[in-house]
Amino acid sequence: MATRYAIVGILLVCLAASINAATQVNCTKQIQQQSQNYCHMWLSRFVDPQGTTLTKHQEQKQQDSLLQRCCKQLGTWDEICRCSDIRDFTRLQLRAGNWDAPRRERIVKEAPSLLKTCHLGSKMCQI
Repeated sequence: MATRYAIVGILLVCLAASINAATQVNCTKQIQQQSQNYCHMWLSRFVDPQGTTLTKHQEQKQQDSLLQRCCKQLGTWDEICRCSDIRDFTRLQLRAGNWDAPRRERIVKEAPSLLKTCHLGSKMCQI
């Protein structure tokens, strides 16, 4: 009897692993089909506090357009892929250490709530 439960347990673990692997491949495929990842661009945007290259209005318009594209793109992906991509990108950027403190703080604040910002549910992404 115990052996039967052990076999069932092993089968469940294998099934879960294969579902996870299939999901990862599916997410990778969905994300790679996009020529540009607008969410990566929006999260990593540089905001010039002096506004020397763009007026505040132009800068805001540009950011809004990028966010709209990001939200539209996220809406085309499977729900499970959305947070996965946001988390992976954010972690990669934070590990690279190329950003100044204000940009790091902004991405840590904005990335987890990006789905809410895009009105794609109330789920927060774990970063």
